[in-house]
Amino acid sequence: MDSKKAWGGMNTEGKIQNEELDSTAGLGLKALFKIPLFFLGIGIYRAWIELAYVRPLITAPSWEIAGHDAYDFAMVASLLIMALFARKIAPLISKKAVLWLCGTLMVASSALIITSYYIPSIASVVAFPAAIIGGVGTAIIILLWSELYSCLNPFRVALYYSGSLMVGVLIVYLLKGFIVSYFYASVLLLPIASLLCLARSYTTIPEQERPKGTWGKFSFPWKPVALMAVYAFAYGLTEPQLYTTSGPHSSVGVLIAAGIVFFGLLLFSGKFNFSLIYRVSLPLMICGLLLVPAVFPGNSTISNICIIMSYASFTILIMLILSNISYRLGIGAVWLFGIERGLRALIMLGGRELSSVLDNSGLSAAWQETTVTALVIVLLVVATMILLSEKELSSRWGITFLGAGPEGEEDTEQNRLIIACEEIGRKHSLSYRENEVLYLLAQKKSISAIEHELFIANGTVKAHVRHIYEKLGIHSRKELYDMLGIESGVF
Repeated sequence: MDSKKAWGGMNTEGKIQNEELDSTAGLGLKALFKIPLFFLGIGIYRAWIELAYVRPLITAPSWEIAGHDAYDFAMVASLLIMALFARKIAPLISKKAVLWLCGTLMVASSALIITSYYIPSIASVVAFPAAIIGGVGTAIIILLWSELYSCLNPFRVALYYSGSLMVGVLIVYLLKGFIVSYFYASVLLLPIASLLCLARSYTTIPEQERPKGTWGKFSFPWKPVALMAVYAFAYGLTEPQLYTTSGPHSSVGVLIAAGIVFFGLLLFSGKFNFSLIYRVSLPLMICGLLLVPAVFPGNSTISNICIIMSYASFTILIMLILSNISYRLGIGAVWLFGIERGLRALIMLGGRELSSVLDNSGLSAAWQETTVTALVIVLLVVATMILLSEKELSSRWGITFLGAGPEGEEDTEQNRLIIACEEIGRKHSLSYRENEVLYLLAQKKSISAIEHELFIANGTVKAHVRHIYEKLGIHSRKELYDMLGIESGVF
């Protein structure tokens, strides 16, 4: 094999060839045309959730009977049950029968809602079946997309997921102008469109990088789940007021938050720091729940936008953290996301119920506001403590290794390699992006493969490699492999 090809574009002396690009340069808006749009299919099912169950633009009698809660309970139960049996059913995404089941449930749920609109007399019969099968279908599609995103590096996750949030907003706004028949036809087709995007996206993932059905033994990453639970409960407390003008997936706050991340990644990819997401989200939640109401009493619009921006930012962060854990450690996404999304929806429901209890408690508006404010302060203190304990996306977030898993030595070797890369990164003060490149180099990936993984230019990858070598005091991959204690060579 040619030495240059084998070593990913380096000569035998380890010198990097060809021109180098500025490692802090952004991709630019031209990269918009290179983004595979089918990866944004999450936004399609998010739009369906809002249009069918959370805040329907056209309210069907079945929705008025079963409401949002029945749908939520079915979704929560399904997520937690699938997480419980994750090792037996994962990976879901590789099973065509699961995709068919998911599509059938969501389309059937849509059909029952539509039928109740045109034939109101059967609404009481179809209301709860529609909500239950809709919730089960939603749980499945959430985990299917979560498995897909767990195959991607953090940059692509953040770019595609933030883009998906914007797509969801735009779909809802678009369908607002449809007449009833076209609107309901769209609601019927949205789940199918999302699943078609999912299937198309999955074909682009290399076989060796697709989700596995087995993984090692790890403690659960409780910190991101606890963090999301705090925000979900605070969001649930204010949910009734947030939906006065728009839904959770169509608010201008979602569009702004997702747009900042999306275009920030495109324009400043080289120096975009993911920790900025939660450093901005926390002040936004404080502004929305405490400062804005104090400064502008009675003006809920600004407050709502801040709260929704904060929550949308955190959903991006949690998707990043959990998918990155699955991506780096090979932990099953069905298990991770099943527990997190199930608990998130359940706790948000709890916040919503507490808000309803306060409304019906007979307390004055001032006392209700004081109670909510006190709860929010406690929650924000808890959130701050969790955030301060973990400063990087690549942190453990509460995970500890519990020994070799079903794959035995292979799993132990993977864990050892991850730990070795983390220790080297800390010892030699590697940047976040350099740590990413180091881990991919340790996996024996070529320069072109790393370029594709990190969505950056070939020359930028080479610049990162050069900086890593300089900081580590080495000159070739062989020396890197020796440092990591692994056999040299490439896949």
